Amino acid sequence: MLSLYPLLEPSTQPASEEEFGAMLARADVQARLRALRTNRLVAFTGGRTRAPAEGFVLCGYNGCLGYAWRSEGSRLDAALWDLEEARKSLALEASAQGKTRVPAFILPIPIPAQTLAQACEQLGHRIAAAITAPSMAPELPAPPAVPEVPAPGR
Repeated sequence: MLSLYPLLEPSTQPASEEEFGAMLARADVQARLRALRTNRLVAFTGGRTRAPAEGFVLCGYNGCLGYAWRSEGSRLDAALWDLEEARKSLALEASAQGKTRVPAFILPIPIPAQTLAQACEQLGHRIAAAITAPSMAPELPAPPAVPEVPAPGR
C-alpha cells in the first residue's frame, strides 16, 4: 500500500488501537483510503522467538559430527479494521511451535522449523474466513417486492 507510506511502516505505525483508530479517522488518511476504494484494512503484528541452541556439532579437518537443535515459535496477530467507521471489527491470532535440527555427519545439514510459514498460513485462512463471513459483509437493502400477476383466464 504505497498510498499509506510511511504511516504503516514498523517504525512509524501507531502503537495502540486508539492511535490506529485516530490515524484512520484523519482526513488525509481517509482521502488516501477512498482512492484505494477499500473498506477494510488488516494490520499485522508479531514475529518469531528462538531459544538458545542445544546439543553440539564438532568440526575438524575430516568433517563434522554431532547433533544440535533449537526450539522456536511464531505468533502473528491481525486486526481487521472497518475503514468506514475507523474501528477495529475483529482480532485474530495464530501461532506455531517447532524445532530447528542440525544433524552433522561429515557435513552439517540444517533442517529449519517452518513456524513463521505455518502461523502465516493459519492466520491467512482465519482472515479469509472472517472477511467472507456473512456477519462481516455489509448489509444490502432487500430487493423490492415484485407484485404477483395473475395468470390469464383466471
